Amino acid sequence: MNSTDIHNVPMKVLCVEDSPQDAEMIRNVLIDAGYDLSIDSTGTEKEFIALLCSSSYDVILSDFRLPGINVFDALQIAAGICPDVPFICVSGSIGEETAIELIKKGAADYVLKDRLVRLSSAIKRALDEVKEKASRRRAEAALCESEKLYRSVFTNMINAFAYCRMVFKQGRPWDFIILTANNAFEQQSGLKNVAGRKISEIIPSIREKDPQLFEVYGRVVTTGVPERFEMFLESMQMWFLVSVYSPAAEHFVIVFDAITERKKAEAAIMEKMDELERFHNVTVGRELTMIELKKEVNELLKNSGRKEKYTIVE
Repeated sequence: MNSTDIHNVPMKVLCVEDSPQDAEMIRNVLIDAGYDLSIDSTGTEKEFIALLCSSSYDVILSDFRLPGINVFDALQIAAGICPDVPFICVSGSIGEETAIELIKKGAADYVLKDRLVRLSSAIKRALDEVKEKASRRRAEAALCESEKLYRSVFTNMINAFAYCRMVFKQGRPWDFIILTANNAFEQQSGLKNVAGRKISEIIPSIREKDPQLFEVYGRVVTTGVPERFEMFLESMQMWFLVSVYSPAAEHFVIVFDAITERKKAEAAIMEKMDELERFHNVTVGRELTMIELKKEVNELLKNSGRKEKYTIVE
């Protein structure tokens, strides 16, 4: 291990050791390794618990056997009070089976006192693992929050949403399965219990009456190019505004709004505008006819030597 990796790195250690000479030896090894060290030492269970509860440590180093407590007891106590702090057994001797059992119980490592040269690298490895675990937990927490946000948007969005898989027959889009759909899907379409079902089962006449829908969805799945369109579905007697894109092979997402009422309102407006246009044309025609008649009357009066009756404004 390169000493520059840990040069002047601050570290607070709890050393569970009843031998002052061994505790001092451990201290000197870590200082020589380059740590900026702060160390508390104890040889009793009571003081061990008190220190864990009153201070924060980067690592715990424990002898295998102490008066009234052994390393397994110390490990269990530490796991209950500060589970994220790495625990390393530093012992004069320890059997292979015991060492394996320690690791299984949660110890980060073990180091023999006659091989303390390994201690700094064991500590660094344990601290790196703690950082990695913390980073992984943060990533998992962020992913969890992201999933919660997605689920909230998915559940509460007012647009209908469905994730589907296209079914091809002889290379042509033949059917599709609605894998999942949000609450607005039922509200917008009136279709219930659609998840996991083929659209041909939900709307038996859709393939016959609305083949253009399969053409559009199939084209998006095949090309990967999103599309947005308005379409009247004969099988449902409803208008929809649809956006569709393909996130993966043979799969597509549809987001849509039912716009039947809007279309009816637009049709009603167009009808009234046509009616108004017809009325306007009739009215203007009548006004032009009246003007021509008034002109003719005035001309007859003028030719007979009489005064014109009408004032013509054009």
